[in-house]
Amino acid sequence: MEVKTGCAVILSAGFGERFKPLSLKIPKPAIPFLNKPMVYWLLEQLVDYGVKRVFINLHHIPGKVVQAVLPYKHLIEINFSYEENILGTYGLFSKIKDDLQERFFVLNCDFFMKLPLNKLDENFDDSFDALLLLKKLRKSDNYTRVTLKEGKVKNLGEGDHFFCGSYLAKKSFLDFAKNEEKIDLTTVLREKIKMGLIGGIESKNYFYDLGNKKNYLKSTEKVLRLVEKNRVKIGEENVFLKRDGCRILKHKDSFISDGAKLNGFLVVGKNCEVSKNVTLKRCVLLENIKLDDAHFEDEMIY
Repeated sequence: MEVKTGCAVILSAGFGERFKPLSLKIPKPAIPFLNKPMVYWLLEQLVDYGVKRVFINLHHIPGKVVQAVLPYKHLIEINFSYEENILGTYGLFSKIKDDLQERFFVLNCDFFMKLPLNKLDENFDDSFDALLLLKKLRKSDNYTRVTLKEGKVKNLGEGDHFFCGSYLAKKSFLDFAKNEEKIDLTTVLREKIKMGLIGGIESKNYFYDLGNKKNYLKSTEKVLRLVEKNRVKIGEENVFLKRDGCRILKHKDSFISDGAKLNGFLVVGKNCEVSKNVTLKRCVLLENIKLDDAHFEDEMIY
C-alpha cells in the first residue's frame, strides 16, 4: 500500500476545561483512556499506517505531554511546537507551516475512533484544500452539523453529518495562518467552504467522544464491549475479565480483592489496590490508587 501522506499534526495545546480539576494536573492528551494516554491511540494508528513525522503543539503543562509521548520517539519523528499564548485550532499552523509536508493529517485527541487514514488518502482531490472526516448525525448527537453533497462540504451549521475533528489538508489550506495570530478552525472552514475548497468523506468506523468526564465514562463502557469482542487491542500490560457481569480492564501490576463489589465496568491503572470493603460502579482508577472502605459511582478516581 502506498502511503501518500507521511506527516501529521496532533492538537495538544488546550486546557482541557471540561476535565477540570483533573486537567489542572494532567493535560488532556496525557489522560489515560483504557490505561493508555489518549494521544497514544492516535500515535499507534499513525505508526501502523506508515506516517514518518508528527508535529504536536503544546501550551498547557507541556512537559507532561512530552513525557507521555516519549515511548514513541523511536517509532516516529516527533516535533514539538510550544505556544506561549494559545493560537487556536488553526492559528497553531503559523508556527509550523514551513516545516510541514505538502499534505498532512490533522488529528484531535477528543475522540476515540478507528481513523480511516487510507480512505482520506484515497479520496483526497487536489482541487480541495482539505478533506474532512465526517460521521452521520444521530438523534442523540449535539455536534456542529455540515452538509455533504457529492463529496463536497456545502454548509457549516446545518445538514445530516458532523465533523469528527480530524482531516487531511494540503499547504494551500494554511494561507490564513500568519503572524502567530489566534484563529479557530471554524472561522477558516466557513471561508473555504464558500470557496468550494473543502471536501468531506463519511466514516463508518466506530467513534466515541472523550471530550468531557461524562462522555469519557460512557465511551469507556462502550469501548470495553469492543475489547471483549477483540475489536480493540489493549496491550500485554493489561488484562480483560468479567466478574458477575462487570467488564474489567486491569493493569497486570494492580490488585482487586475478590470481595470488592463491582458493577457496570471498571478500569484499573498501574499500581492500584482495591480492597474487599470497596464498592465501585462505572469507574476508572488512574495510576497509584489505593482504595479501602470506599464507595464510588460514575467517577474518574485519581
